[in-house]
Amino acid sequence: MISLRNYSGPVPPCGIYCGSCPSYTKDSSPCSGAFSAERCASCYFQKCTTEKGIDHCYECKEYPCGQFKYFSKRWKRFGQDLAENQDQLQKSGSLGLQLHYVGKSQNFARVTNEEIESKNLPCAGCPNCNKMVDRH
Repeated sequence: MISLRNYSGPVPPCGIYCGSCPSYTKDSSPCSGAFSAERCASCYFQKCTTEKGIDHCYECKEYPCGQFKYFSKRWKRFGQDLAENQDQLQKSGSLGLQLHYVGKSQNFARVTNEEIESKNLPCAGCPNCNKMVDRH
């Protein structure tokens, strides 16, 4: 069974939803989320997107690269399709991805952009704007 916990922190470049990451969902000494763990600081995708000046892999001209495809296969066993996560990020930002997984945990369908905007929620993790949906 795949464990799923609520997570509202930043979404890493690869598009993993930390709420179903085994390091985040474990009971003993869990990770506190993206960008907080040592492994995130040394992450290939974090370094790559920083060098290219982008936030997520879908923004790259080389997406999906071989590294992403290989990494993505490993996450399917945790209930995540990282290519779908990248699509969700592109369509409705980090908040849309988070709401998608909240919906999964409650057996709802994929959350649409219109549903996100109708909830009048602030931009997820963006201290610089007041946009409804994170699309940076």
